Amino acid sequence: MVPPGKEQVRGHGQAGEGQTAGEGQTAGEGQTAGEGQTAGEGQTGLGPGSGEEAPSATTAPPQLVIAPDDPRASDVIALLQAHLEFARATSPAEHVHALDVTGLLEPGVTFFSARRDGVLLGVGALKRLDEAHAELKSMHTSAAARRQGVASAMAAHLLAFAARANYERVSLETGTMSAFAPARSLYAKLGFVECEPFNGYTDNPYSTCMTISLADRG
Repeated sequence: MVPPGKEQVRGHGQAGEGQTAGEGQTAGEGQTAGEGQTAGEGQTGLGPGSGEEAPSATTAPPQLVIAPDDPRASDVIALLQAHLEFARATSPAEHVHALDVTGLLEPGVTFFSARRDGVLLGVGALKRLDEAHAELKSMHTSAAARRQGVASAMAAHLLAFAARANYERVSLETGTMSAFAPARSLYAKLGFVECEPFNGYTDNPYSTCMTISLADRG
C-alpha cells in the first residue's frame, strides 16, 4: 500500500495527475469542481447602492475524495461484502475472481476508496502483475451512489496512478453477462479493448478480458 495522502477529485472534465474526473463524467484530466456558482460569480454592478439585491450564494457540492484506504475499515468491509455477493450471484463459483480483504492486503495491491464528506461511495484497487503490467481490481460503487460518476472517477484515478508508477499496460477481467454491461461500457469509454486472457484467466463464456496501453492513452 502506498502511504495515505488524499487526492481530491474535482469537477467535470478530465483528470490531471493526482486528480480524477468528477461526478457524471468520463475519465480524464483536470477541471475544477463545482457546478454551482459562488456568490457574485458572473455578476457585475451588484452591491451597496446598486438598487438591486444580490442573489444568495450557492453552495458547491462536496468534493469526491479518492485516496489510499485500509480494506479492514468497517464500512469498506461492508462494501466489499456487497461486491463479493454481487459476483457470486451473477457468476459461476469457478469464475468469481473478486478479491476479499485478505487478497487486498497482499503485497503489490494498492487499495483506494472514494468518499464524499467521509461517506464511502466506492472502492477500487490496482494489482501489480509485473514491472510493466498491472490489473484493475475490486471496482465497486455503493448502490446509493450509482450513476453519479464514482466508478469513472475511480477508474481514471487508478489509470493515472498506474501511469505515475511507470506501468505500461493495465488490464482487467469482467463478466460477459448483462449485469456487467455497465462496467464493460465504462471500460470501453476509457479506452480499454478486449484482449486475450492474461494472468491465469481462461477463455470461457462467463469472462471477458480487456486492456489499455497507457502510452496510447497519452
